[in-house]
Amino acid sequence: MNSQKNITEKDKKHYNTAGGKWGIFWFVLLSFFVFLLIANAKYQWWYKQQVKDPEKVIEWVQKEEELFRELLATEMPEQFMADYPYIEYFREETQKHGLSLPLVLALTRVLSNFRPEYEIDGKVGLMRVAWPLLSENISLDSRKNLRDPGLNIAAACSVLAELMAKNPEVIILPVLRYLHQNSDYVTFEGNEKDRRTIDRIREEIKSILKKPYKATVDSPIAEFPTQPLSTRFIKSFVEHPDIFLEIEKRKGVYIVLLITESEEERDSQLQKIQELTGFSFNNIINTAETDG
Repeated sequence: MNSQKNITEKDKKHYNTAGGKWGIFWFVLLSFFVFLLIANAKYQWWYKQQVKDPEKVIEWVQKEEELFRELLATEMPEQFMADYPYIEYFREETQKHGLSLPLVLALTRVLSNFRPEYEIDGKVGLMRVAWPLLSENISLDSRKNLRDPGLNIAAACSVLAELMAKNPEVIILPVLRYLHQNSDYVTFEGNEKDRRTIDRIREEIKSILKKPYKATVDSPIAEFPTQPLSTRFIKSFVEHPDIFLEIEKRKGVYIVLLITESEEERDSQLQKIQELTGFSFNNIINTAETDG
């Protein structure tokens, strides 16, 4: 006698449904692994973009160290100091912490262009001090206090001095760690943004040692609702190092500033930007309105 049961239509429907569910499961699982492979490939590509040839990076850092040391061995002429904004605070705090005055002034010029109301990436004021503070030697009640020039310079110099103390024989790495003070980034991997920042700081030191202070012309040329959009706009000019653009947060939007030494240079740079992007910048945003 045959003991095998006849398969009914109901059984067939059940088996088909079960097979379909398993098919969906394996499809989702396979898709997930494909996603991981693609994500890993993208990360490897990004990492290679950030980290160039390690030997060349080390060579570049060593070269910059030599250039910085040579520049900072020169005393800043006394007659050049008077016109710098908040120079009394800068002199007092650099002397207190044993820091180079030209280095701190150059760092401030590059980071905020001496604007005490500056705020971006959670960093506030003249020297873009991160909140909460990394230094245990400074105590402030509120991040709003960092908009005060004297408190900001004191906090920044304290942080920078502590970083320098951890690496007393080098300059570049403590400066980079200061630039990334509110992140886990603590080593230099040779990305273009940091290279350009170090280059600008070095050029500012040269200028500080050779000529008196002259205020730059900061012209807002565009605004974006989010920081990633404004950052993407700036990155489109990475191949044009003569164009200096900065981001500043004002009243909930992100303003892109064109930094130039004169109105004539500004007009020339605006024309160049228009040619590169096809955008029109005829209506310069009112620079008088800043975040309070």
